[in-house]
Amino acid sequence: MNIINGHHIIKNYQAENHFQNRFFHANAVFLKRYGRYSRIDASANVLSGLTFYLAGLLILIVGSMRVTAGLITVGTIAGVLQISDQLIVPMQMISENLKSILGTRHVLRNFDDFIHRRGRQSHAEPEAAAVPAIQLRHIVYSPDDQPVIQDLSVTFALGKHYLIMGESGSGKSTVLNLLKGNIVPDSGTIALPAGVTQQDINVVDDSLFVFETSAQNNITLYDGARSTKVPQLLAAGNLPALGERPAATLSDGQKQRLAILRGLYFPSKVLLLDEVTSALDLANRERIEQLIFDHYQGTIISVMHHVDEGALKHYDTRITIAAGRVTGVEDLHC
Repeated sequence: MNIINGHHIIKNYQAENHFQNRFFHANAVFLKRYGRYSRIDASANVLSGLTFYLAGLLILIVGSMRVTAGLITVGTIAGVLQISDQLIVPMQMISENLKSILGTRHVLRNFDDFIHRRGRQSHAEPEAAAVPAIQLRHIVYSPDDQPVIQDLSVTFALGKHYLIMGESGSGKSTVLNLLKGNIVPDSGTIALPAGVTQQDINVVDDSLFVFETSAQNNITLYDGARSTKVPQLLAAGNLPALGERPAATLSDGQKQRLAILRGLYFPSKVLLLDEVTSALDLANRERIEQLIFDHYQGTIISVMHHVDEGALKHYDTRITIAAGRVTGVEDLHC
């Protein structure tokens, strides 16, 4: 269940293989134990039913012989008939559990085949941009006929830092989901520059979800290729001694910092930040902002409902969105 709840994180960082290997191992142990349990349970039920059947059959045979020999009365025959009626239930049990025994292996084999299939993604691929920039042109997105994005057009130059602001419900987070490909617009086009794909885009949101493992594993998602970076990141995130601590025991602010450190751990060309400092106090907010902008070399697109004036120095452009449309673009370094 923990993996299911965190599927958006696994998908965002393309960590399916690492979690898949762990899942397959745990699943193989489960299937082995479940198969043994099913066979024992079904065999016990069959033996129980068979015992009832043989006992009833023996009573029926002995009773019939005694009636024929005149050793019992007609009333006894009624009793024998009642006994024969009682044979129906155990016979049904035998039938049902035989099917369970015969069907267990087939069901488990089908389940095993199912979980080993690799999922296929079926979202629309973005176009290639003619310029070194990310372009959204005339985007419309109206889930359930509710207009969220209405004829939105905006351009993000590579290597620049963008701040998107607006009231709650204005469509800010939706823009990030469109860029990542988590949702597909009803109309309009999304164009990425040559050499940039949606897999090169990392998203860090304000979710406080953590996997039931250590803080370090929540950063690396079991990918040890760059594990030497972890101590440096933990120290920079003011979490130097918490790498081996269960992530579930961390405070909300510490969990938020883990998510940000994960976004910096995995390489990308575009980093999307969705209210990532909302759970942090002022001191840690400034520390994390400095960490992000000092260590990340790619394009940053950050969504915020409110921003401290001191944080504006990190951004090149502020974009304002209202009712699903861009209402203002401000150069912060003019």
